[in-house]
Amino acid sequence: MAKSLKCKLHLNLKISGVLSSKFSKDIPPATISKFLLYGVNQQNGNAHLIFPFKSFKRLFPESSKEDFHSLVKLPCDDVLSSVETSLGSENDPNIVFNLDQKQFIQDVLLDKCSPSEEVRSQNIVIDYSSPNVAKPFHMGHLRSTIIGNFLANLYEHLGHKVTRLTYLGDWGTQFGVLQLGIQMLNLSNAELKRDPIQQLYNAYVVGNRLMEEEESAAEEARNVFSHLESKDSSPIMERWKMIREVTVKELERTYARLGVRFDEYHWESTYNAKAFAPILQMMESNRLLEEDDGKKVMVLEEGRKVPLLKSDGSTLYLTRDVTAALDRWVRFRFDRMFYVVDNSQHQHFTALQGVLRALDYDWAHTIEHVKFGRIQGMSTRRGKVVFLQDILDEAKYKMIEKQQQSSTTKNFSDEVSDILGVSALIVNDLKQRRMRDYSFDWNTALQMDGDSGVKLQYTHCRLHSLEQGCGVTLPDSCDPSLLTEPEALAVVLEIARMEEAVQRAHNKMEAYEIVNYLFRLCNKTSQALKTLNVKNQSVPVAEQRLLLFHRVRTTLHSGMRLLGLRPLTEM
Repeated sequence: MAKSLKCKLHLNLKISGVLSSKFSKDIPPATISKFLLYGVNQQNGNAHLIFPFKSFKRLFPESSKEDFHSLVKLPCDDVLSSVETSLGSENDPNIVFNLDQKQFIQDVLLDKCSPSEEVRSQNIVIDYSSPNVAKPFHMGHLRSTIIGNFLANLYEHLGHKVTRLTYLGDWGTQFGVLQLGIQMLNLSNAELKRDPIQQLYNAYVVGNRLMEEEESAAEEARNVFSHLESKDSSPIMERWKMIREVTVKELERTYARLGVRFDEYHWESTYNAKAFAPILQMMESNRLLEEDDGKKVMVLEEGRKVPLLKSDGSTLYLTRDVTAALDRWVRFRFDRMFYVVDNSQHQHFTALQGVLRALDYDWAHTIEHVKFGRIQGMSTRRGKVVFLQDILDEAKYKMIEKQQQSSTTKNFSDEVSDILGVSALIVNDLKQRRMRDYSFDWNTALQMDGDSGVKLQYTHCRLHSLEQGCGVTLPDSCDPSLLTEPEALAVVLEIARMEEAVQRAHNKMEAYEIVNYLFRLCNKTSQALKTLNVKNQSVPVAEQRLLLFHRVRTTLHSGMRLLGLRPLTEM
């Protein structure tokens, strides 16, 4: 649930009351909250809330600057110490609400928060990761996994019901290719179970090579899939079931290393020709399909033709996605469904939405393609990346090397090195703007200094160590008179800004907003730790400084969890 400090909620209520009366319309306090931004008085370091004129005009397009300036007359109280105007960007005016510093610091450090608005909990389905059986778990799947997991965490944090779903590609001609490769390599089920991901990939490569060399092989692969879809080939069906089973077990092990979980594992094969049959009947009865070179196609609103059935009656990827979307609607009655898939699939998801609109489903607009760019330049000591396992192992090995070179390392366990490596990969990805391609560099991703996942983990460990070894007890009360240093006030203000970072991340569906916020928090904390000693101070001073750093750690912990990291206490 989104929360705001009580002092901000108090101000929201006052402003909404004045504006609702002035403009004779109901202005919920939560609406005001979205436009009030924390700032700092450069002369005295005190915190204030800024209401930009641009934001005011968005709320009240017909209003004037005189209407805006009327907020200067807002009466002061024990939360609001004064109101003034200032010039913002492009010389637009701001209203500045100066907060009572004692009240503000107490609200932040004692975590005096309440829900910022009565949010209607939405039902969100997020389809992410979604690798293919036998094909490599490539970097696109890794980005999808990391971004999708972040979005699931974010929406849960904001009070929504989230279904985490991965849609495994176990259907289509690719299975026929795989079966050819298994036959060529003469692989037994026992061999497949011993090292399933590697063996299935090897078989897929061999099957593809055979198709390139022999024209008849491609036809054979299509026939295998056609027989499988018609359910008339028991030995192939049994092998297919076994392959699915061992694939999930391997994926679950890898997902566990990433700290990722799913509520639902769905299979592309569930949405086969039989499942599509009633939808096909509906399309034909409404004359939505045309024949085109033996295939059944639909002409979308923009005139684009999209095939839905092959000439032999087999389904296509789009057909199965249409069937899956209908099934998910029946199961989950979602308010929104996100497909976290790279930019290259834009046309596919445009077609999916177009088909659903043609079928007259009023929820078609609720499905959204969350696009992202590609990663370039990823390689491991084994060469070009094929398996996610290789990437995670490489990150762990490189972290072990860095830990061995560091004089401050306290924990050399494999688990800690693995978590550090995964943290580095996740943060290196999420600090990028989602839509952009980027070049991967191991040294940048795993750097101990600079902005990285390792830095977040190091700061969290350092703060945990301080709490455990400082020799004073965390106080129940806050005395702002003992936290007057500029470094302390800067940290308090940064803690308060967490709410804004979460809101921006939600509005843009961009994790980098939270990543950059956490980097700023760590930098402010590092500066404060240099001057605000906890040890060798009087007990009252030590306790208040401990309270300050405790709130930093809990805020950092919360932000790291949103990103999908597992905060360490020692490294």
